[in-house]
Amino acid sequence: MAPNSNQSEWRLLRYARFIRSTSSTVQTSVQQVCKEGEKQPEGTWKHQSWSDSEPLILSIQDSSHLLITRGKLILESHPLFDAEHYLKAAAKGDCVLFLQRIKNECRKFRVKFRQDSFSSTLVACADCLTILRSFIKVQEEPVSPSQNATRDRQTLQGEVSLGLVAKVVTGSATFDLPAAYHYDQSSWTEDQLNDAVHLCLSDPTFPAFVESVEKQLKKIITEG
Repeated sequence: MAPNSNQSEWRLLRYARFIRSTSSTVQTSVQQVCKEGEKQPEGTWKHQSWSDSEPLILSIQDSSHLLITRGKLILESHPLFDAEHYLKAAAKGDCVLFLQRIKNECRKFRVKFRQDSFSSTLVACADCLTILRSFIKVQEEPVSPSQNATRDRQTLQGEVSLGLVAKVVTGSATFDLPAAYHYDQSSWTEDQLNDAVHLCLSDPTFPAFVESVEKQLKKIITEG
């Protein structure tokens, strides 16, 4: 049964499509993909992220049609009438993995929801799943409270001000920094880093230095 509204739509933080390796000859059914421990087909995930110029949107239209678009580009288009025979979904937190069976092949794509007008990304995802269940089977995996808190955090995209980075570093803003900020370019080993930290803590001037750094961070936050 189709939804009552003409169209329901949700904004996506990320969309990814699994691209099978051209050298892979493995044919995996939907049932095999869902079984833990089964050998997965070779390939990579091609990711796309939200941008204000080309927003990622998942919509379910009154014609019982699922669309995922990026700006004017259609990334996914699936009729939902009788879709339970070839399409299924697995949800965890604010993410949904879709499995599409085409003959003996399994095609995969996944999405992560944005918060926007909802109270959290989890609520946005649950709202979408309520409608999806009218058409296809959705398997949900429960998440712990600590995982919920982590999944509610959004990753900063595009140009990021120093003030916002300072807020994240000091814990006054609950965002995840882009991947580049998590890459440690230091050539130090763990033992070398451990020795350096112990040396800093044994220096009587180190606490004053830390305090000065904190003051500068607060100043940057204030200046925006």
